[in-house]
Amino acid sequence: TSSDTIGPETFCSSSDAAMATSGRSCRKMFRALVPPLRPRQWIWERQGLVRHRHSNRQVVGEKEQNMLIHWFCTGLRRLLTENRGNTEEILRNLKDVRRNVPGMPWLRRSGAVPYICMAMQMEIVIAIESNDAHSANFFARLAYEAAIEGLVDFHSAHMITHWSKKAFTNKGWSTDALSELVAPSNCLIQNDIILGVKEKIETAIPSLLEEGYAIVPEFLGQNWSQRLQEDFRELVDDRRPDFQSGEMDVTGRSDQSLRGDRILWLDGLDESRLLASSLSQILQKTVLQTLRGELRKHNIYLSHPSMAITDTMLAVYSPKKKGFVKHLDSTDPEDLRKISAVYYLSTVNEENGGQLVLYPDTGKVIVNPLLDNLVLFWSDNMEHEVLDVSDCDEERIALSCWYLRDPENGMQDDPPEPLMDFAFQNSQH
Repeated sequence: TSSDTIGPETFCSSSDAAMATSGRSCRKMFRALVPPLRPRQWIWERQGLVRHRHSNRQVVGEKEQNMLIHWFCTGLRRLLTENRGNTEEILRNLKDVRRNVPGMPWLRRSGAVPYICMAMQMEIVIAIESNDAHSANFFARLAYEAAIEGLVDFHSAHMITHWSKKAFTNKGWSTDALSELVAPSNCLIQNDIILGVKEKIETAIPSLLEEGYAIVPEFLGQNWSQRLQEDFRELVDDRRPDFQSGEMDVTGRSDQSLRGDRILWLDGLDESRLLASSLSQILQKTVLQTLRGELRKHNIYLSHPSMAITDTMLAVYSPKKKGFVKHLDSTDPEDLRKISAVYYLSTVNEENGGQLVLYPDTGKVIVNPLLDNLVLFWSDNMEHEVLDVSDCDEERIALSCWYLRDPENGMQDDPPEPLMDFAFQNSQH
């Protein structure tokens, strides 16, 4: 079927009475799924921050979005038919669906997340429309299992289960099965962690606004930070051949005479490294959403995570390596990076170098790289550098993330959650 003619009927089997009866509702919902692409939507590539329009093969316009929705909805429907109730097989084969998107070999795992979520949400909505509590429960739990397998992030899975619970409650259905869902013990996405992160970021906002930077000590606590340190040391050792010389943009700052780090981009969806991936997700989603909510009170607008999100950058400075010369992260007016975040995964003693040096208007600020410290600063007006690392036994390891400004300055509402809003509204009838 041409992507120009894709609609709910394409993936609603005519032989399935429950799906056929929900055709009109699906049509209404489908129209809300593909909002126009914002004029300056950005993606994060290993080569740097580039606009979609810079390369035709990277454009994800309305037609491509239609195709992706069709591909994942029909793919999931087929897997459900072939592997009835077998969660493990469904998710294993769904990874093959993700790998084999036709005509889009460049589509990255993180780029597939919204469409996998839409496919799962569609199944939940159809089940709710059909008063099929058993299937709705299965699909809501499937989203959570998909997060463990790295098909979606935990935040998206939580949104699906959260709205499902609300819809089930309105239907008079039990939510016990969903309430029992808890994150694995080797995952940071725990209620107490999320609440603690939000509180600490909110506390840091005044310093960010007044000084241009904020230091958040003991960001995750001793227990988790030590576990993260061990996990990332193993990751660095296991994937050392995959690291590249630092690259952030096309200005030439990857020149080894200017910076001495080795970097690895992480999308937060590596199921074999659930702890490390969950840290990326904390930075990508939890920190971003907290910053967005607080800064908009001060007329500073960051892009919604569904519109623009960056991979995290794992940077390693080895002993005897050069640091990073004084610079701004964002120097181009079309570079949307607004806030830089650096989370330290190791401690380097002060005498061994590796300090982050910030240059606010009030003078130089030296930040020692201490395990579990998070540093936030403005990407576009806070000059900074990393000092050389001396001959010591400790590598300087840090995970960085960037939060992008909203090019429309908050003039456009956040993208809706059409599927789950629809499910909630219809569960009340």
